[in-house]
Amino acid sequence: MTQAPHGFGAHTWQLASALTCYLHLRGHWQDRGLGLACAGLKQFDDARTHCLRALDLFQEAGHHTGQAQVHLNLAWLAGVQGRNDEGLHHSCQSLRHYQAAGRRAGQAKALNNIGWHTAQQQDYKQALASCRQALAIVRELDDRNSQAHICDSLGYIYYHLGRHEKAIESYQHALALFRATGDSYGEATCLSGLGDIHDAVGEGRGARGAWMQALAILDRLGHQDADQVRAKLRLRVA
Repeated sequence: MTQAPHGFGAHTWQLASALTCYLHLRGHWQDRGLGLACAGLKQFDDARTHCLRALDLFQEAGHHTGQAQVHLNLAWLAGVQGRNDEGLHHSCQSLRHYQAAGRRAGQAKALNNIGWHTAQQQDYKQALASCRQALAIVRELDDRNSQAHICDSLGYIYYHLGRHEKAIESYQHALALFRATGDSYGEATCLSGLGDIHDAVGEGRGARGAWMQALAILDRLGHQDADQVRAKLRLRVA
């Protein structure tokens, strides 16, 4: 690997960060940073190893933004493996580092993560407060993709609070933003959640339509989450 010229360190990590975001939106898991790529490909042990190594390096460098981002990655990794207490811990650490770095966009992402993991612990009122705080920040910053992710979280939270109309409204807003920003994986997960709500309120046709759209996207991305959506569709047909 060629080392960046002296004085171009900031440009190098910013370019890598921008490319990582682009590759994530398009679902190019093989082309991303090692920790994120392994996580996207369900190689969780390898993902955790790479993320912890990255965290050590950022700690040595005293780089708050880098530590914050890795903690977010570790939170996501813990969440998909069902370790939500650990996910919440990493999310809170991420918020602390983003606050130290003065990165408001990052703070919003960490707050959304805190809301999500709190919701997984069934504390939906506290989760709602965290996500609303995050949404206020990204609306001010006009960060549409982050708005999409937060609205997706709110859809899930409102659903579990029994506020189905508000849940559908949040998911539909998230869906429009995911499509506008080209976030294919986000679009698919949002459609899957939207289908769940339609199914819960007895709207079988709406549920099937949303799940079919989600499945088409996940199959195109070659993502293993497609199997979960197929299972929902089989149960609906049965």
